[in-house]
Amino acid sequence: MKSIKKLVASLSAAVMALGAAGIMPASAEEKFPNKYEIVKAMGAGWNLGNSLDVTSTSLDAEEYWGNPKTTKEMIDFVRDQGFSTVRIPVTWGYHMDENHRIDPQYMARVKEVVDYAYEDGLYVIINIHHDNDIPKKDKDKQARQDNYFYPDNDHKSISKTFVTSVWSQVSAEFKDYDEHLIFETLNEPRLIGDTNEWWFNASSPQAKVKTAISIINDLNQTAVDTIRASGGNNAKRLIMCPGYDASLDGATTSYYKLPTDKADMVAVSVHAYSPYSFAMDKDGTRVYDESTQRELKSIFKTIKSKLIDNGQAVVIGEFGATNKENSAERAKWAQDFTNLAAEMGASYCLWDNNAFITAWDSAYNEKFGLIKRTELKVDDQTYLNGLLKAQKNGATHTFDEGVVTKAATLTSAGVKTYTCLGCGETKTETIPKLVDISKLTVKLESTSMPYTGSAVKPKVTVKNGSKALVSGTDFAVASYKNNTAVGTATVVVKGRGAYGGEKTLTFKIVKANVKNAEITGIKNKYYTGKAVKQSIVVKSSGKTLKEGTDYTLTYKSNKAIGKATVTIKGKGNYTGTVTKAFKICPKKTTLKTATSPKKGAIKVTYTKQSNITGYQVTYANNSAFKNAASKNSGKLTKTVTGLKKGTYYVKVRTYKTVKGVKYYSGYSAVKKVVVK
Repeated sequence: MKSIKKLVASLSAAVMALGAAGIMPASAEEKFPNKYEIVKAMGAGWNLGNSLDVTSTSLDAEEYWGNPKTTKEMIDFVRDQGFSTVRIPVTWGYHMDENHRIDPQYMARVKEVVDYAYEDGLYVIINIHHDNDIPKKDKDKQARQDNYFYPDNDHKSISKTFVTSVWSQVSAEFKDYDEHLIFETLNEPRLIGDTNEWWFNASSPQAKVKTAISIINDLNQTAVDTIRASGGNNAKRLIMCPGYDASLDGATTSYYKLPTDKADMVAVSVHAYSPYSFAMDKDGTRVYDESTQRELKSIFKTIKSKLIDNGQAVVIGEFGATNKENSAERAKWAQDFTNLAAEMGASYCLWDNNAFITAWDSAYNEKFGLIKRTELKVDDQTYLNGLLKAQKNGATHTFDEGVVTKAATLTSAGVKTYTCLGCGETKTETIPKLVDISKLTVKLESTSMPYTGSAVKPKVTVKNGSKALVSGTDFAVASYKNNTAVGTATVVVKGRGAYGGEKTLTFKIVKANVKNAEITGIKNKYYTGKAVKQSIVVKSSGKTLKEGTDYTLTYKSNKAIGKATVTIKGKGNYTGTVTKAFKICPKKTTLKTATSPKKGAIKVTYTKQSNITGYQVTYANNSAFKNAASKNSGKLTKTVTGLKKGTYYVKVRTYKTVKGVKYYSGYSAVKKVVVK
């Protein structure tokens, strides 16, 4: 890197000499590499996060959020780890006066830190950072003198003034720096505090987001025009421009427009804490598994197809995975992330906010620290190794999931083609010819299935030797025929995936037996003097059968008091018989009176019922009839004696004895009586 700077210095001297001789060669500006060459050379970068980008008016602002003052040794240490770029986020609005002039001492400090990295031969990025906020307090507003930007119509004018002021002064300060210095117009421009602050519908944004995107486009263009007009090497300097919130959606929505630039030295700036569940969400997954890897590949496919393939140079200005005490998993993720970016020709800058998991703060929220700045130590070497592998050893091909470009058949092999997500190179894989499923063991769960009234679909199993094939993956039922009515049905099974061909099997649909049916509605009945019937419901396979069509009913002994039966016999698509018993009980009587005619006695009277053997009187000293006693009587009155004084409860029912078995009616209503 340093040799390049010496070459540029020599060229500058040569230009001056030739100019004195009256010969003007091509300017040094034209010797800049193009945007793709610079971005590729930037490689792996590191962010000096939460230092010069803090929101404080103090000249010692870089220590305001608890980080140490940046030193040359610190930047040297970053370089020595293998990083080739340092991104230095800078907040300017807190160090400007009412005329939008940057404090000279603050500008000098920014330049000092920039020079630490620049003199190490590193690429250096500086930007506008944390100035995207409307002052909310009088003190804050007074301190900042309205030096900020916010992408809505109410603040469009002041935003443009601020961006122009910053970049005109910064450009003038750094105009003689070579291509190793890069400007980034804005950082994560967005509607702060809005529901769309970090997430929005990229294909159909809300009106306020469309407005914000349009203003961001204008601010990017303003910054580029201001930088280009400032002279020196700024005419060809690489400039990074983000979309809404610097997200991939913000850079790929159709509403985002990259600034017009005659120099063609503008790169798209995106941030990618991706996949979010693994990299950013403190409560998300800690494991970098196949699913997470597929999601990461999908994100980079979008970067490739929507940006790089359309001629854009891409710098991932921020990325990282918060520490969830998962060093090995973060390293695997980092290796894939940086390899994919490097293979596509994109550069990438790790976000390091010097925040680490500690005993007093073990939460995983935004613990992106890698280099301990005070101690000059690496916190997680395994993670760092994964981050820098692509830069140290060169990017390797990362292929997609592959697509079948030639299908395999039963007689010939097929071809699957994989495409490198970064460079587009392809490789192929031979797919063996299909295994003929007709030659395998294909069975049905049964060759005789009961009629259900609906389509009957017996389970199919397929084995290739001892290996059981997977339904839906290796085979599928293609069709059924005649599988509803009683008779012979057919099923066609076809191969899938590595299996082809088909096999036809047959099975019988036989009449369903009512013995297996669900029969409900049979209850004990009261004597009426006529034949007693039931409201029977018969269900088979969830279907309610119809009397006369699907079954018949035959009653026996269903007129007199005693035991009766009903026989259900299958008909049509149903077969078999099942007999259910029920009781025909005598009619209930009514309890007329319950009195205590003398000490220790209860006398009850009740109505007469015919065709019975007698009456049963039940009494107890509690309404629950616990430990109740009963007395039978053939008369319409019954007196119970020998009772203790107190309150009693009484009820009565009829009964009839048939072949030695008593059949009881239900009880009458309960009456309460106080015994003397």
